[in-house]
Amino acid sequence: MMKDTIMIPDTVTAIATPPGEGGLAVIRISGSRAVNILSKLFVSQHGITVAKMAAHHLYYGTIAEGAAQGETVLVAIMRAPHSYTGENVVEIFAHGGILIAKSILQNIISQGARLAEPGEFTKRAFLNNKIDLSQAEAVADIIAAKTETALKIGLGQLGGTLAKTIKSIQKRIVNCVAQLEAEIDYAEEEITHIAPAQLRKIMRNSKNNIDNLVSTYEQGRVIKNGVAIAIIGRPNVGKSSILNRLLKEERAIVTAIPGTTRDVIEEVINIQGIPVRLMDTAGVRNSQGIIEKIGLNKTTKAIQKADLLLWVIDGSNRFDTKNREILRKIKNKPVIMVINKVDLLQRISRKDLERLNKGPIVHMSAKTGKGLKELEGAIAQKALHNSIGQSELLIITNQRQFECLNKASNSLARALASLDKQLGLEFVAVDLRKCLSNLGELVGEVINEDILKVIFSKFCVGK
Repeated sequence: MMKDTIMIPDTVTAIATPPGEGGLAVIRISGSRAVNILSKLFVSQHGITVAKMAAHHLYYGTIAEGAAQGETVLVAIMRAPHSYTGENVVEIFAHGGILIAKSILQNIISQGARLAEPGEFTKRAFLNNKIDLSQAEAVADIIAAKTETALKIGLGQLGGTLAKTIKSIQKRIVNCVAQLEAEIDYAEEEITHIAPAQLRKIMRNSKNNIDNLVSTYEQGRVIKNGVAIAIIGRPNVGKSSILNRLLKEERAIVTAIPGTTRDVIEEVINIQGIPVRLMDTAGVRNSQGIIEKIGLNKTTKAIQKADLLLWVIDGSNRFDTKNREILRKIKNKPVIMVINKVDLLQRISRKDLERLNKGPIVHMSAKTGKGLKELEGAIAQKALHNSIGQSELLIITNQRQFECLNKASNSLARALASLDKQLGLEFVAVDLRKCLSNLGELVGEVINEDILKVIFSKFCVGK
């Protein structure tokens, strides 16, 4: 259904700060009764009534009743429509303690507010036309951002960069639909018709714009969710040393004894703006006992669930049949080959490496750190498939948005096919309207209650 401003009768409240002890606890109220509820709970130290408090100012006072009676707080009122949710909003800043915040929250609920659902404040902002759906999703992305790049993309979408691009495409298509419908409805009259060549150009340009956004999704998914990398290889080739180099700390035990690593060691790091979950695995070899067998089973599972493999090879030894066994295990997996121990005399043959043709090859020394930057660059490039500049921040990170754009692109493809086959302007107009509906679904102009529940259920309570 199409989205209109929706009246929300009840007033909601929640603690907006994380649970636990801290410097401050923030309790938020939103709804038509927010200011009235505050007037029953708060006494200003300056003798001013709540009704006369200026909006967007902080006032110092105390809680008037309940277990937190006498607690000194700061309060702010944001009156509708100039607030985050578009409704009357009150925020109470108390000392950061579990009992204090819960006591104030219970006081608010006893005055007629109800506990907010996860993401309900942001949902109300969307329903009251303060933000579109892509901006609402950006709020969750900003909170969950693990790297600066993910944060910049989220901030850009919150600022409306995606919405502006979509609305620009919508405007062009709306103009096409209007002219097509005028031509269909008034075919007998002398009106200015849109030329097929001009119509085709507008649709192709719009489809190219949409397809460019679609093409960023794989990069966006990696930037948002990260990439799982398993470090694999024969025992004693330096897998754990490479893990330690990437982490810049001594996380894994390193010895000259083959098979030191028996379990899978996992750590999360940031490599050039990409969240990376590294998995250091047990060396691949014929198991010598029950413990090694368990470790090798875990290695196999790590290989299966990894998005990318770092295959570490000892460059000071010849490439033997045991390495070829690994090659069979990792078939069809994206791989970066890491030739370690370049500080020693190299015995591995370049022809052997070229014959493998499994992906990028990085030569490094885990002992000295030589080649580490090249390895990090190869990981970033392989994870993203190509490099991303800091200015290229209009990137799709959300699967729902990706699917809406895909459907819009397909609708335009059908409209172009109808035009090329001269099937009639009615067929073209139908698919253009479908495209507009797909784009409207992306920004929330066309809404589905089930989709809204899924989106906002992922938010924390109080946001």
